[in-house]
Amino acid sequence: MYELRSAFELYAREYDAWYEKNVIIYECERNAIDALKLKGIGLDIGVGSGRLSPVSERNYDTPLIGIDISKQMLLISKKRSIEPLQADAYELPFKNESFDYVFISVTFCFLEKPSIMLKEVYRILKPNGIIGICIVPRDSSWGNFYEEKGKQGHRFYKYAKFYTVEEVVEMLTVQRFKVLEYSSTLSYGPMDKPKLEKPSNKIKNMGFVCIKAVKM
Repeated sequence: MYELRSAFELYAREYDAWYEKNVIIYECERNAIDALKLKGIGLDIGVGSGRLSPVSERNYDTPLIGIDISKQMLLISKKRSIEPLQADAYELPFKNESFDYVFISVTFCFLEKPSIMLKEVYRILKPNGIIGICIVPRDSSWGNFYEEKGKQGHRFYKYAKFYTVEEVVEMLTVQRFKVLEYSSTLSYGPMDKPKLEKPSNKIKNMGFVCIKAVKM
């Protein structure tokens, strides 16, 4: 965990700059997230620089708290209408039933024990609260691409563990969440020319998949 935190502290600006260099891919992912229609008082776990947060650079009126282990990432996210807080995803510093929704982006792949985090999310969500998780599926071309980067020692992805959509759904089910819908994008591969896509509800062969589930 310390090495992962150090990597995000050292390369926070580089991480954030990726989205400026890959505008079309970024817009595709943003549209898939917006399609989840997360509303109310929210929490973003592993907010990073805030690029993929539900309120990031959008005209949302509802508050969003973003937690992360990296202070440098939080400093950047603060500029994007996010209330930053340095905290641990395994011990969320909030009262029971505090939030209408919780959002987790590709941060999910950097969690050593996602089941503990999901148990905490269940605790802090209000009755019928919503969780939105966006991942790069392991069995997609994008997942294969990033896994290979990790094997080659990439400063971020060498710490990542990717999951299939089915594996994440199983984790959610165990923690008493019910999947409502999917929102996905990036039907093309990392070597293809990027193109702007509308969000889809497909899962197979999609490089970015968001899962929306409700607290049972």
